[in-house]
Amino acid sequence: MNTREFHPRAVDTVNQTAREQATEFSSHILEDRVWLDIEESRELYELHTAIEQAYDVGRKRDEKRGGRDALSTVAQTSADHMSEHVDTVVLEIVAEAVADAIDHVEDDRGFYGDGAATDAIDEARQWLDDHPRVCDRLGIDVEGDREQVEA
Repeated sequence: MNTREFHPRAVDTVNQTAREQATEFSSHILEDRVWLDIEESRELYELHTAIEQAYDVGRKRDEKRGGRDALSTVAQTSADHMSEHVDTVVLEIVAEAVADAIDHVEDDRGFYGDGAATDAIDEARQWLDDHPRVCDRLGIDVEGDREQVEA
């Protein structure tokens, strides 16, 4: 994805988030999938760009006025509120990446090797089991995926 249209700090933040989320997985298959899906999320870049722009508006307004006023407070508050919801978007991206990886890895088990494929699927299932709220919100059927893979 070409990231030139996004705020530079947003790009740095998305890259850092991708690295942090991906390295939570021991399976290289999942690590690569999560990293790529986060870095390819236009929604995440746009969200972080909006946050950074709101912070910039507040800072510039503060500098121009020599202190806080209503607009700079609203800009800061807006950025703070959006920031509070970034983790939700990140969890959704990770959940979709992990759920998709189960199907992908099962379909290409020969490519990955049985050991790596089994490890990735087991880790993916565990992650999904540990995050039931996001799975419910996204309609990810963890049990259905498990039955389909085991069949």
